[in-house]
Amino acid sequence: MKVQSAGINSKLAWDVLFVASLLAIAIASWLGFVVKAAKPEMPLNTHGKLLVLQKTTKQQEGKIEEAKADIARRTWTDSPEGISSKVLEVCNRECAQHQLRVTRFRVTNPIVAPLLLEIPFTLVVEGKFLDVMALVRSFEKPDSKIALSELRVNRANNSKGVNASLSLAAFANKETK
Repeated sequence: MKVQSAGINSKLAWDVLFVASLLAIAIASWLGFVVKAAKPEMPLNTHGKLLVLQKTTKQQEGKIEEAKADIARRTWTDSPEGISSKVLEVCNRECAQHQLRVTRFRVTNPIVAPLLLEIPFTLVVEGKFLDVMALVRSFEKPDSKIALSELRVNRANNSKGVNASLSLAAFANKETK
């Protein structure tokens, strides 16, 4: 009897081994053909990586040039003294256009920033409220080189208008100097 039981166990072992082999082949086939390999985002070769980096660099350089052009449109290239006189001319012209009387114009010390030079001004005008607001709108246009940072409006002594104090700033690009 011992010989027969050894034969049965041996056949059972071979059957289990055969089923395990079939199962391993089926899993390997499924992994090899059904599950797809992940595609890399960048090419694997060095030349492909270089081309992608060059394209990205060129796009970023274009954005930098656009930003520099935008800054150049909104900044002055003169000395602070030259900018002060040009800002005074612009303020006088805008006030005359909006029927406002300039009662004071004051320039304060320039503020040095890493890439820009800020030149603060104070403009005090007298006139009708709606005319003052028209002046404010003219300084807030996107193409204006004069920035409005603060506005204070008080009733004028003659009660037919207002006094307005405008804190203005002009910026000079330090790279163009």
